[in-house]
Amino acid sequence: MMILFFLEIKKFFRTRGAGISIAVVMLCMLLNSVNNAGMLNKYKKWIKPAGGEDTTKYENELLDAHAGIVYSEEKYKEMRLVSESLYEGTDSEGEEPGCFGPAKKYDKWIYETLLSTMAYLGEFKESLSDVIYNAEQVKENNKYLGEYSDPYKEKEADAVISAYTRIRENTELKLVNTRGAFWYCRSESEGINPFNYQLLIIFLCCIISIYFTSEYEGGMHQLTYASCKGRLHFFLLKNRIVFTATLFFTLLSCIIDAGIMEWRFGGFLDALSQPVQLVYFFPNGATAQLCPFAITFGQYVLLAFLMKFTALYFVANVSVFMSVWLRNAMASIVAAVSACIGLLQFTIYTAQMDLALYEQKSIFLNQIFIRLKTYSPISLLWNLEYISSYDAINLFGAPVHRLYFLLAFAWLLNIVIIIINSCLYCKRGCLNETGIAKYIKKIWKNGSLA
Repeated sequence: MMILFFLEIKKFFRTRGAGISIAVVMLCMLLNSVNNAGMLNKYKKWIKPAGGEDTTKYENELLDAHAGIVYSEEKYKEMRLVSESLYEGTDSEGEEPGCFGPAKKYDKWIYETLLSTMAYLGEFKESLSDVIYNAEQVKENNKYLGEYSDPYKEKEADAVISAYTRIRENTELKLVNTRGAFWYCRSESEGINPFNYQLLIIFLCCIISIYFTSEYEGGMHQLTYASCKGRLHFFLLKNRIVFTATLFFTLLSCIIDAGIMEWRFGGFLDALSQPVQLVYFFPNGATAQLCPFAITFGQYVLLAFLMKFTALYFVANVSVFMSVWLRNAMASIVAAVSACIGLLQFTIYTAQMDLALYEQKSIFLNQIFIRLKTYSPISLLWNLEYISSYDAINLFGAPVHRLYFLLAFAWLLNIVIIIINSCLYCKRGCLNETGIAKYIKKIWKNGSLA
């Protein structure tokens, strides 16, 4: 069995153009991640005063020098006094060497990064208390409705109160450099970095379609196994190859992104043991909503990987379905890419907050996006939409987080597609045990497998 498995792996990576395709995809993913890091850096500059240089290095050094500080009013006041005393003179005077940066004129700018991070630490528990208070108000108002009250609203409010109370009581935020970790979260979300996902989808559809359809186009499918049971055994082996390949390329994509963000911004490895609520903050106004999960950033990386892999494995299974149904490489590639990229692009479109369409279409598009978030496995690529705030669905009167529901639904859908694929693979050209001799005579007579 293991010999067959390794032979199939060898066959998978030796399909037409596989080696070149893998090299091209890896290079494109690497270049896109480098470009993405540069784009994110430009975004950081846009929200700062024009004409300044990139001071990321000095901001990181300042954050690292104060690592481990927990918020206190006294410490914050000290920092505020330091910030107010920093340079406010003319540009010519500001060219002198600074205390925190390359020039005096950048000192206040750099120090405000530290100060705004400290301010966030101080506001964190208060923000959690506001969320809890609002949930309590919803629960109280629902009780006043009497017989018209909604039992689900009360359950959902209880779930919100429980989740954020747990975080408030058990989460302590310290001043730590998490810049690279934050940008990793942003780059892993579809809204910032769609190209890598489109590239992976196209690549998976191409290589998997060629891997399966080569048997049909070369006539080897008829000789693989004569019995339906034998073909099922062989299909499950091939499906393991698809699973392994999808896992490998998903892992490769995550490693490339993480490596580039650590190299460009730093703070990725230091953030692994920190609460994810600390990572979901960037000291220039780009603040995500409070994450309802009491997890560390390292656990978030694993969760984001699972979401990404689930979505891409769904793409792989759709590609297998198109291959065993159409039995033609080009047709199955076009069909699979059109279906998966189309669904991805439609998800992106329905989530856009275009002000020109806001009044006319936003409610309708938002409803479509909510449905896609609930039932489309590809929407798992947009991971920030699921974990940056409390988001539950009503499942038979009980609040279930949308992420949990979609993960379970996606794997159930994957299993259903695998079963359908196995039936198609075993049925297509399948020989009955009693018909083998007749088939061999036909081959001998015609001198061909066709």
